[in-house]
Amino acid sequence: MRGRLPKECRTQFREFRYHPVLELQGAISSGDKKPQNADLQTFYPLFPSGLYYGDMVFTSGSLNAIVTHPSLAMQLSKSLSLKVDSFFLWRQRTTDGLYSQSGMFLRMGQTSLSRYVGATQDLSIGWHVDRDTTVRFLAAYYEVGPYLRETQPPARDTTYLSGIASYTF
Repeated sequence: MRGRLPKECRTQFREFRYHPVLELQGAISSGDKKPQNADLQTFYPLFPSGLYYGDMVFTSGSLNAIVTHPSLAMQLSKSLSLKVDSFFLWRQRTTDGLYSQSGMFLRMGQTSLSRYVGATQDLSIGWHVDRDTTVRFLAAYYEVGPYLRETQPPARDTTYLSGIASYTF
């Protein structure tokens, strides 16, 4: 269900230093209206991919979700790039629970009326060392919202750091 929004939601500023690119994306997937009914109305992708929203695997997938995703990318030099992503997640229906990336049921929906699940902020720095070598540094922070604090077990904010080196030949 996630995809690019119309071109109007992506703006490039080639005339400015660092050539900033601003983007705004979003997605909505359905949630179950009546959990007591055996008919599951939650959107369930046939072949779910791993990371829908950001580089950090956190506690919410693409089922029963409303997501906004603003981002800013800049080319700092010929070999150095910077990207900042934000993902804000809400439950599409308060009657439905929360699901993992693969569609596994994680949390009940009836124990909280809060829609706001949380947000993740990603900061990525890419360095093209040479034609074959790329190094990427990533820092991500997930701030849980009221829904994750009110349901059991209460969730906590999370920080994630990583470095990746790629060599192609």
